[in-house]
Amino acid sequence: MPFTKIASRPLRPFLFFPLTWLASVAACQPPATGAAAALAFDLGPARARDEAIDAVFAGYARDHGPGCAVGVYEEGKIVHARGFGHADLEHDVPITDTTVFDLGSVSKQFTAAAIVLLSQDGRLSLDDDVRDHVPELPSYGEPITLRHLLHHTSGLRDYTALLAITGHDDADFTNDDDALFEITHQRALNFPPGSAWSYSNTGYFLLSIVVRRVTGKTLAAFEKERIFDPLGMSDTHVHDDHTRIVPRRAIGYARGADGSLGIAMSDFEQTGDGAVMTTVRDLARWEENFHTGKVGGQSMLDTLRTRGRLHDGRELTYAMGLVIDDVAGVPREWHGGSWAGYRAAIMRFPTEKVAVAVLCNSADAAPVSLASAVAAVMIPELAAAIAPSTTATPALYPTTIAGSYLDRETFETRTVRAHDGVLGVQTSLDGGKERELTPIDAQTFAVKGTTIQLRWKPGSNEHPPRLVEEQGDADPEAFERFEPASVAATALTEYAGRYESDEMTTDLTLTVHDGKLVVATYGRTPTTTLSPLLHDTFEGSGAGVRFERDGRGEIAGLVMSANRMHGIRWKRR
Repeated sequence: MPFTKIASRPLRPFLFFPLTWLASVAACQPPATGAAAALAFDLGPARARDEAIDAVFAGYARDHGPGCAVGVYEEGKIVHARGFGHADLEHDVPITDTTVFDLGSVSKQFTAAAIVLLSQDGRLSLDDDVRDHVPELPSYGEPITLRHLLHHTSGLRDYTALLAITGHDDADFTNDDDALFEITHQRALNFPPGSAWSYSNTGYFLLSIVVRRVTGKTLAAFEKERIFDPLGMSDTHVHDDHTRIVPRRAIGYARGADGSLGIAMSDFEQTGDGAVMTTVRDLARWEENFHTGKVGGQSMLDTLRTRGRLHDGRELTYAMGLVIDDVAGVPREWHGGSWAGYRAAIMRFPTEKVAVAVLCNSADAAPVSLASAVAAVMIPELAAAIAPSTTATPALYPTTIAGSYLDRETFETRTVRAHDGVLGVQTSLDGGKERELTPIDAQTFAVKGTTIQLRWKPGSNEHPPRLVEEQGDADPEAFERFEPASVAATALTEYAGRYESDEMTTDLTLTVHDGKLVVATYGRTPTTTLSPLLHDTFEGSGAGVRFERDGRGEIAGLVMSANRMHGIRWKRR
């Protein structure tokens, strides 16, 4: 029963070889004459650039494991494209620039483009209520527009988290009907539409349903007809059939608890929020479209770049399948993707006419970090902003910040541990992947491999020490340090039983096993251990569970919350 954990778009330290330094080495060679001199002048900086880019991926080139493909583009033209590592470990197939990868959430910009094209055709409006096209969605008292879906301001609970609660792993076969069934059973939102921002795959999945309802074609067929074929993206498709054979496809890999590599693939057939498969060579055609407007014209490009705005007037960095921000004052458009064993990022610097795509088949990869490193080679003024700091040192001893922290509204936790002076953070009390914390300034840390920052605030007479988590357009989330409760094994039996919800399609079964409270759905294993937080409050794999009692003091039900999914109620049967 895997609940949502920290997942984001990483920016972490990297090995950087300055282009200017490598170019100066080339300049020290004996002078050439005539045509040879012109050729040396042309090849020297290009070779230095290529070597600097390749150095970013040196670890993948050395290891016999999964890896990445990189594409570097200037005005949509390929200036560097290579593969590092292996696409298929069983058959010893190397990654090349024509290896096909799953883009994960990078796919969202193509979904947004499809919706904008339909709005240009006059077949829908971005201000349509989604229920105009998907009437089986319940009414929440006020309209949820297609713009809300595009900007992640709908308040809809994330369907991937809902499927996880019902016992579906991402390796399982699920389709549009499964996802719609869970979504349409939800009777509440995370927040009123337009009042806040929270990344939700539900919105973009629903946009794929809108395309199908409006056109009578699947998103896969529509994007092939209107985007991929016109741009000549012959190796690109929306993967809505898990049995489809994909030539040159990279296998996704992830490490298990023992550190060994295993295959990590998904049989999900839902589209819109993900599912585009492509190569770094085909992505050059998509990048070129941002310069030519061949598909959609300048109007579509301008619309995709339109940043969202909340009801209170706050402008978001999230536009339509694109994050719009800057690095050291240089405008940037980007998005990352993470699904099964695939990781991806596309990063565009429109004023510099440079773009980078990094596609990986390892769940450990940090493609946004890698793309940032490559961008610093292409645009040297980015180097200082992207390179790791050598001066930032925390003013905190590791033992000062180490401990357990709790969000008392959602009952999510963050656990900070120190190992030989190095700090790491986990999203669960009972373990899970630990990510290293690297200092940004005296009391601010970056969560390595993500875009999350944690700010530590000292305690006072009124408040215990806090960690404030910040990421993207989401509201900062405050976690207070606390001491987890201790519950005797004999007392845990009070919580055991079966729980049902009007909003979910399966029951939860809670039992006591080896002195611990565990929860399962459909009797699936492995079960999730619930660790006590406070009185009647537990946590497991990133989800908070608060039990409710009736007038006699007996357990009557529970309320569950997790990242992107808040306040689902379950009654004890």
